[in-house]
Amino acid sequence: MPDCVLAQTRRLDLPVLVVVGDRDIVNPAREAPAQFASNVSLDVLELPDTGHAHFVYGSRSLLQQALDAWCEKVVSG
Repeated sequence: MPDCVLAQTRRLDLPVLVVVGDRDIVNPAREAPAQFASNVSLDVLELPDTGHAHFVYGSRSLLQQALDAWCEKVVSG
């Protein structure tokens, strides 16, 4: 996440899924937790061989499966 949104991300109090590609232009996945409040339910997914536009890479099926699983997890509590 760009530093310009830190104030907003630190105020979130709902489940968050951060998805980045391992060749993404945004910060590395390992830096994502520091950008959110410690009490937020945060999951981070780093897609292999993927840049910023996740849906145009071969990992899009992995992304879709992960989104399905994450949504089910959030809905079921």
